[in-house]
Formats: sequence, structure tokens, C-alpha cells
Amino acid sequence: MSNISHRVTYAFDEKTVHEVTELAKHWKVSKSEAVRLSIHQTLDACKKTVSRSPQEAFRILRQEQPLTPGTGMKWMQEIMKEREQDSLR
Repeated sequence: MSNISHRVTYAFDEKTVHEVTELAKHWKVSKSEAVRLSIHQTLDACKKTVSRSPQEAFRILRQEQPLTPGTGMKWMQEIMKEREQDSLR
């Protein structure tokens, strides 16, 4: 358990309170600890995602969506269409 040095108050909706309670029961910890663990795990996951270099992100994208002949042209047409729609607003 963490060394508590700050007490704070947050307001949650009913759904969030229910979900925090569920997490606490599932992890067998207090509700406060469930919130702390959730924050730490989420921040760690964000850092892993954000810390990728552009080259690494592109490599992963290429693995998930391999480029095929005509893909670049299709993307360019989609972008041009989106820009045209935006300019009409």
C-alpha cells in the first residue's frame, strides 16, 4: 500500500462508483487503492504507447494494415474528400 501524504476529494457518478467498488472487490483492496492502481496502470500504458518513435509506430501500423497496391491512392482520395467536406462547413 502507498504512503498516503495527500487527501483529496473527487466527485464520481453512480456508474463510476459502482465500477470502483467492483475493481476493489476483484483486486481485494480498498476503493482508494483501486483508484490508485487504476491510475498507475493507465499512466504506465499511456507512457508505453506514447514513447514509441514515429518509425516504430509506422512499423506497427504496417504490420497491422499491410500496404497493398492502390492503398496510398485510396488514402489520398479519402483525405481530399474529408478536406473538401471540411471546407464546406
